[in-house]
Amino acid sequence: MKLDMKMAQLVNRMKYMTLSTVDQNGNPWVTPLFYVFDDQYNFYWYSRRVADHSKNISHNSAAAVSIYDQNMSEDNAGGLYLKGVASEVEESDLDRVIGIYVVRSYPGETEIRNEFVTMTNDFKKESPLRFYRFTPKAAWTLGKSELWNNKWLDFSEEIKIVP
Repeated sequence: MKLDMKMAQLVNRMKYMTLSTVDQNGNPWVTPLFYVFDDQYNFYWYSRRVADHSKNISHNSAAAVSIYDQNMSEDNAGGLYLKGVASEVEESDLDRVIGIYVVRSYPGETEIRNEFVTMTNDFKKESPLRFYRFTPKAAWTLGKSELWNNKWLDFSEEIKIVP
């Protein structure tokens, strides 16, 4: 996925996204998560396997994500809204994803990065933790807002997903 400069800066600046999943009975669940991302804007995080969102992902990969800056003024708000699929990161891809995670999470902190990289077993087999991936399939951003009767009307604009 390619993002315009404003949205790329938003994703780079923010540290948390809101993930929405659905359980087996169709009940929605939403949770804030610390994230990192790769060059294609796949988003990664780790969570407990028994967390509600993790259990939901194991039964239904459909998910949605919102990333926004809550400190922006109403007339200059920005946000990124994504629909896509979420899944547990396969063990064969774990080293690569952990590499992305430590570089983005601990820039310049070599000691912490080196220690974290050696902990791949913390995300395998019987461990309570897993890494997860969200891959966007559709994206929107907040478009130009209009003032109507002293109230802001927001419009979303679709962003083309380019593989």
